[in-house]
Amino acid sequence: MKKIFQYLGRPFKNNFYFLLVLFLLIAFMDVAYSFVIGRWLWGIYLAFCNLLISYILTLLVDTFPSKWIRKGVQALILIPAILFFVIDVVCIGEFHFYFTMDAAGIIAGTNIMEAWEFMRMFLSVKLVLTILGCFLVIIGTFCYNKKNKLRLGDKGVVLGLGGG
Repeated sequence: MKKIFQYLGRPFKNNFYFLLVLFLLIAFMDVAYSFVIGRWLWGIYLAFCNLLISYILTLLVDTFPSKWIRKGVQALILIPAILFFVIDVVCIGEFHFYFTMDAAGIIAGTNIMEAWEFMRMFLSVKLVLTILGCFLVIIGTFCYNKKNKLRLGDKGVVLGLGGG
């Protein structure tokens, strides 16, 4: 039983920072939007669902034996998460709508000329700086974490798993 809890606690002990960043990237906009529209119970539910998804992905990443494979898989998970986070921030901040499958379908149905006209019309220096700022903050936190390893001790792992 102790080995099972040690294995299940690995994401909290070894890759807590990855778990935290992944959770924030995939959950922030969903949860914030739910609270804005007044559906706070749905927002709490979404937060727990996204935490579970982040935990499972972190647990899967932690099973790879090689450090370099783990880092590569982490990058393959984080790059789309960062991209979708930035898309959500831009859509809500600039266009006041939530990025959904309908919006993705509209974008997929455009041609190059329509997309180019849209970008010339709506992309501003402020928007580009906001996007670059988001990327720099996320990359900066990873650089900071390389110097100062953010980990949970054994007590934090027990709390993270919901134990005593």
